[in-house]
Amino acid sequence: MIIKIINDFLNYIIKMKKHMSYLVFFLILISCKDNKISKNQENNRPFEIIIDLIIIKNDNAILYYRDGSNEWFDEKHSVWVGLAGSKKAQKLKFSLPKGVLPNHLRLDFSNNPKQEPLRLLNIKIKYQNRVFEIKEEEVLNYFNMNECIIFDKAKKTYNPIKDSNGIYDPYLLINEKFYIKMDDIIMGN
Repeated sequence: MIIKIINDFLNYIIKMKKHMSYLVFFLILISCKDNKISKNQENNRPFEIIIDLIIIKNDNAILYYRDGSNEWFDEKHSVWVGLAGSKKAQKLKFSLPKGVLPNHLRLDFSNNPKQEPLRLLNIKIKYQNRVFEIKEEEVLNYFNMNECIIFDKAKKTYNPIKDSNGIYDPYLLINEKFYIKMDDIIMGN
């Protein structure tokens, strides 16, 4: 009788070990799955440009991008953001569609011909967990202005104007230094 009780007890312990090993395996599987999900979510973050600026009058800002599927900047490959005019700094955030990685960028920061001079205080380029930041005094190291912008170095303002043909289209194009930094962000260097 005692031997039977001991045998039953040992069988019970063996079954419990088996169940415990299943439970441990299941917990490991779930934790790995959650880890994969969080890594995928991080990898699915869009390419973003966040600009701190002061823009006095209501306006629209447009980020045009080329991604290899377009040779020229076009409306289909753009992100529009409306801005409420303010004398205080505000954030302007452009998020490219998920999975889109740009190979060229153009920033049109105004389509209001009555816009006053504005300031670009900071520009952050984000992709996944990598960030490249351009401070106010460095903007023109990474961007080239077109003829519809006059930069006032003393006031650190960008004055959008009409060009010699009377066309209002102020924009900044990225230059070679920006390409290098953008490549580093995308490639993870």
